[in-house]
Amino acid sequence: NNKPSGANAATLNASEAQAEEEDGGGLSSGLIVLIVLVVMFVPIAILALYAQSKKRQDEERQERIATYEASRHSKNYAADIESGAAAAGRSAVPPLVEGSDDGSVWSESRDIGDIQASKAGSSLAAMGAAGLAASGVKKDLNDDETRAEIRRLCKETNSPKPADELLQAYAGREKDLLINLRKLHAKQTKDADVRAEVEKLAKETNAPKSADEMLASYAGREEDLLKNLKKMKAKQEAEALRNGDKAAVRAEVEILAQETGAPKSVDELMASYAGREDELLKNLKKMKEKQGKDAELRAEVTQLASETNAPKSADE
Repeated sequence: NNKPSGANAATLNASEAQAEEEDGGGLSSGLIVLIVLVVMFVPIAILALYAQSKKRQDEERQERIATYEASRHSKNYAADIESGAAAAGRSAVPPLVEGSDDGSVWSESRDIGDIQASKAGSSLAAMGAAGLAASGVKKDLNDDETRAEIRRLCKETNSPKPADELLQAYAGREKDLLINLRKLHAKQTKDADVRAEVEKLAKETNAPKSADEMLASYAGREEDLLKNLKKMKAKQEAEALRNGDKAAVRAEVEILAQETGAPKSVDELMASYAGREDELLKNLKKMKEKQGKDAELRAEVTQLASETNAPKSADE
């Protein structure tokens, strides 16, 4: 009596089938939503990572460019002096070698306009007032003092052009000339100090190459050369210290081996304990200490055996 009629059974089966279809449709919708989210956000994440990487590369490139520009300006103080002179007029400062079309650190073969744009415009103008303050030129330095220092620096830097010629070319801009000469003098002094230190280290380390050869090989990388030579010196000093320690250890081993009557020679002991000399010394000292205690014990036994008139000898 509890069984459903034929019509009711058909309705029930249809309802169950519809419920199963709805459940299956819900699952498919969830997967579709997940796929859509993945398709949307993965490219965005990739683009963000790419933008971050490109930004970092741009920053590194800008840093390299800035480093290059700073290095280029620091190596062209002499060229800055000549470019300033050329800006005042080609006739004011003749070339270093008459009739030569080749440029040098003191002369340029380009047009005055090019020199003003690329040299005076970029180097001297960039140094400007900041260079004046950094170089230590006093604003209230009078003309006589300025000219006197310029003449002295021209002599000390071995300028290929006389001071009078440079002063004429820099008329009205003597302080710019003084700034460049001071920088050139500082660079020459630093180079001389580096050379002196390289020569000293090359001699101390007994380097296989001369100071001149090493400086030529490390042109522009003198700091790396000094760093390597200092490392070599430190390594040699450490090795010498270790060798000195080994000599001291060997001397102590010889004494202990003799005192303890070691069954092996000093050479055999040192070879057996190569790299473990501290352990060898420790064992020999323990042996010496044990032998000392045994000797004290024997002496006391011998004395007591004699005092008590023991029926057996101390050895027995």
